[in-house]
This record gives sequence, structure tokens and C-alpha cells, in this order.
Amino acid sequence: MPTLVLSTAGKTLHLTCTAQQSVLEALTTAQIKISSACAGHGFCGLCKITLKAGVVSQLTAIEQDKLSQSQIAQGTRLACQVYPGSDLTLTIENTLNTLSWKRLSSLDKILLNEQDSYAIALDLGTTQLRLSLWNLTQQRRVMAWLIFNPQYQFGADILNRLTAAQSLDNATEMLLLIQQAIKKIIRVIAKLIPLAQLKKLYVVGNTAMLALLAQKNYLSLLNPTYWSQYLDCTITNVSAWQTALGLTATTDIATVPPLAGFIGSDLLAGLFSTGLMRDTRCRLLIDFGTNSEMALWDGSKLWISSVPGGPAFEGCGISCGMPVGEGAIYQIAAPSSSNWDYKVIGHSKPLGLCGSGLVDVIAHLISTRQLQRNGRFTTKEAKEISLPLSATVALAIKKQDIDIFQQAKAATGAAIVQLFKQSGVPLAAIETLFVCGAFGQFLTIENAQAIGLLPPLAAEKIQLYQNSALKGCELLLSRPQSLGSLSEIRAKTTLLNMSYVLNFDECFVENLYLQPMQF
Repeated sequence: MPTLVLSTAGKTLHLTCTAQQSVLEALTTAQIKISSACAGHGFCGLCKITLKAGVVSQLTAIEQDKLSQSQIAQGTRLACQVYPGSDLTLTIENTLNTLSWKRLSSLDKILLNEQDSYAIALDLGTTQLRLSLWNLTQQRRVMAWLIFNPQYQFGADILNRLTAAQSLDNATEMLLLIQQAIKKIIRVIAKLIPLAQLKKLYVVGNTAMLALLAQKNYLSLLNPTYWSQYLDCTITNVSAWQTALGLTATTDIATVPPLAGFIGSDLLAGLFSTGLMRDTRCRLLIDFGTNSEMALWDGSKLWISSVPGGPAFEGCGISCGMPVGEGAIYQIAAPSSSNWDYKVIGHSKPLGLCGSGLVDVIAHLISTRQLQRNGRFTTKEAKEISLPLSATVALAIKKQDIDIFQQAKAATGAAIVQLFKQSGVPLAAIETLFVCGAFGQFLTIENAQAIGLLPPLAAEKIQLYQNSALKGCELLLSRPQSLGSLSEIRAKTTLLNMSYVLNFDECFVENLYLQPMQF
């Protein structure tokens, strides 16, 4: 059997592989996880490896579509598309350690007291998990963590995961992966306080993530009939959860119920943390993600909707893209000399563009007339545009990358426009726009507006609101009576299912153009 000599993270590993196995399958068998979000079909373009030596299968059409010419010339391949014909030597730069975590805030030791009660707030996102240790007595955050969602291997977007969950084994594994990730943080917390002081664990998230967590009703979301209905995502086997997480029997574990269909409790938490409905002034909240949710408060009524933003906002399916994480370029500006200026997460070597970086690039290409408003390259024969970062490192944007982003942008933009049309609220009436989500927190506002991702509001009206769902979950921990107002919120809410909104398709086509949003 062929041997794979793999260099990754400063280590050299020797793996065996059959000729019938792709390199990705061999890596998965050896418990080596790299970015992959399409079950090995090649659509996400994330599982990049660099071949140094050996005979492999020919370059596939999928690879030619997902990889730039410079990547191909350097020996970059997609692990899911490569089958060994001999022993191979290869490298991986972007391994996926799904259980690695980083602190979002530093430890506040003043808030650690043996007389106080504590809780865990969890924002369960499709791509990331955000957790915090919350002091219930003092009503303050002690510290917070960020973990990459380990369910990513079952698909970058919600529908792929729900489809995978049709297999009971897959659904069970998805639950175990989340429990394992939470337990890793609980082990850290156990070094700070006795777990007997941990009184609550509340979870907010989109409806699909909550349903998979509760192991109930998740397959209903594959049926459009249920997209506008409330789904029960309550965790019923609390004692089993307490055992799985190593918590005491006195820790209350609960999911915060979603509003309806694909409108999750992460949006509800965002309503609380931003104060969207606190008075009669009009406000708008947009939570960008694989499932983009939005809420428009007209002073007396709440108009909400969601659309599949797709994995493009997470950098998935983009030839030089990657999710938000170490090595991701989150801001990039027009070249000051021959190279682009950029900011990278973790101040490490740049590995690719996350969604907000892609927005900057597209806006620049439009302003310099290298890209037309319809998404086509101005130079017709061009297949890609190079983005030099240094003398030796360059990224490339392909036409397919623009197409994928345009579709995600068009769905979100059309939903925003229709929300205003259906509610009758004029854009000028908006006092504040809250832009939420991991993608939204890094956006360059003027670039996002220039290509029609954000409405054309004055910059001082727009707030990039980081961790809105986590902050809202913390508020619900301290004020559980707020959940009692959920029925009141539902009574004031109109849910717009965009698949039933007249003229949405025409509005979607209009928003495919890379131009300011039209109202």
C-alpha cells in the first residue's frame, strides 16, 4: 500500500493509504482533520494540500475550477480529489483542530468568589461556538472562549448538516462532537471554580443547530412546511447531559427556544443585547452567516426573516477562501506599492481570505474597473486576478469566486429590501443598524455598501456589534424572566418567508449586481 509522508504543524507523519482511498479519506482514517465542508465532493475547495513528490491521479475538473493557476503550478491539490499511484510526500498548512480554543477575553480573577454562583452562556453557531463563564451574583462576564464548530466536517451550511443527519449515526456523532467541545471548556472552568457553583448552562443558536443539539425535530427543517413554524428544541434528557459534561445534578441545562422556523434564539438574544425593541424608534439588525437572519423594528411591530447566505460569507467554496480563524485575512486594501496591504487574524502567515476580506477585494476590483457590476472580469480572457501579498506570496480571485459571493449577497440583499417594502418603513427612518455575526464584525462599511451588502445608511448609524448572541444569552441567564416575554415578542412579530414573498425572485436578480442596494 502507498505510504503518505505528511508534514504538518512542524511534525512529519507516515500514513498508509490504499489506491482506492483519496488522500482526504486516508487523513480522516488517521484522525488528521483538515478543512473540509462538503463530505469530500470537492465543492468547498477547502481541503488543500501541496504535493512534493510521488505519482497521483490527474487534475480533475473540480480542481481546475477551485484552484488558481498559481496554486496548481505550486503543486496544490484538493485532498478529496487526489488518489495515490505511489508513495507520496505532501504538506498541509491549514490543519483543522476542531477542539482548539482561544480566549475572547482575559480572566477577571476579581470575579472569582467561592460564595458566588456562576453559569455558562453558549452561542452555538454553524461555524463557531462562543462560550462565556458568567458570574450570576455580580452579573458580569469572567471570561470567554471561541471554538471552531467540529460539526463542520458534515457540511459548512445548515442544509448539508440536516441532510447528513438523516443518518441516525451522523446525528448522534454531531451531538457528541458538540458535547466534547463544551466539555473541553468545562475542564478549564473546573480549574477556576468548583463545578458545584455552576448553576446554569444556557444555549442560543439557529434552529437547526438547536434541534440537532436536542436530537429532536431536526428533519422537519428539511420540509418547507415547517420553515415558518415554531419547532420544539427543548433538551429533555438533562441528567444525561449533566453526566456527559461532567456537571453536577444541580446544573440546569437548557436551550433558549427559537422564534420560529429558521429564526433561531441567537436572533432573539441579539434583540435583547442590542435593545432593538426598547422604544418606538426604528432599528434594523442583520446577523450575517451561513443562515443570515434579519429583524426590522418599526416602533410597534417586529418584522423578521432569514435566507440561506451560504458558506461564501465563511470563505467556503472560494478558491483562496477560508473560515474566520488563525491565518485568515479579514481586511485587505488597495496596494500601496506592488503588494496589497492586509490584516490577518492571529498576526500569523496569511493562509486565505475570510468573507470580510473578500468584500474588500471585490469592492476594490469594482472601483478600479477590473471587475464589472455584473460580476464579470473587464478583461474577457482573464480567468483570475492575482493579489500579490509579498514577493513570494500571492492569492488569486477567480470568476467562480465572484459568482458564489454574488448569490449569497443577492439573497441577503433581496431579503433586506423586501423587509422594508413589506413593512412600509422608509430607509431614512432607521436610527441604528446593528451588523452582527463573525463575518459582520470585520466588515469595512463603505466597501460593504459599495457592492450592495449593507443598506446605504450614514456610517454613524451603523454599529458592528460583536458577539450579540453571546451577550444576549448572558442577559437571559441573569434575567430568566425575560424569557417570559417571548410570547409577547411573538405576538408583535411578523415572519416573512421569502420563498412566498411576491417579486422576491426579481429582487434577487437585481441584487446580483455589485452596486449599492436599491430601495
